Amino acid sequence: MMNLTHVALSVCITSIALSTADPVTLGISALASQLPDIDTSKSVIGRILFPISNYIEARYPHRSITHSFVATGAIALLSLPLVIFNWSYWLALTLGYFCGWFGDVFTKSGVTAFYPSQARLVIPGNPRLRLSTGTRAEYFVLVIIVIICLTSINIVSSGGILRAFNQVLAMPSGAVEITNEEINRHILIAQVRGRNALTQAPVVGDYEIVKS
Repeated sequence: MMNLTHVALSVCITSIALSTADPVTLGISALASQLPDIDTSKSVIGRILFPISNYIEARYPHRSITHSFVATGAIALLSLPLVIFNWSYWLALTLGYFCGWFGDVFTKSGVTAFYPSQARLVIPGNPRLRLSTGTRAEYFVLVIIVIICLTSINIVSSGGILRAFNQVLAMPSGAVEITNEEINRHILIAQVRGRNALTQAPVVGDYEIVKS
């Protein structure tokens, strides 16, 4: 897969799994998605960290040890101190790394996901349906992933899927629920223009909303 596809997939899955639109969290996931390709000096991360990639490349085939559950477990363990700063950072790094190599499962050569076993995990079973790097099929998949990713980030930024659902339907019960949530964090002011139902006197002004 292309680097861009790895990044998009990792950010998309992280946004959905952690229900976050935090740019730092998503950025960590994006960077982590590049780490599995450190097993080749031809990759972007391989060129940046050439001494490490050269060492791994001389000893292991591409998409082998760094593209496995063993490597993911090692990354999760080594990055555990991130929990001290933010739990989501650690999860984003682990998820980003995992998605960074798991996407290659859908390519023609697959990956040795169960390393040290040399058996390659390849999905789907029909070779003609597997992706080739840089083809129109991959670009089509990339567009779909980006759309899902942007939708997820937009929904999360708006307060979550339930809030988005309530806003679309404009249900009174949903409006009450959203208002009660916002009251806990903000002072809400309503601009009222109408009449008193009993006296028919005009009611005009700004009023603070209290929790119902």
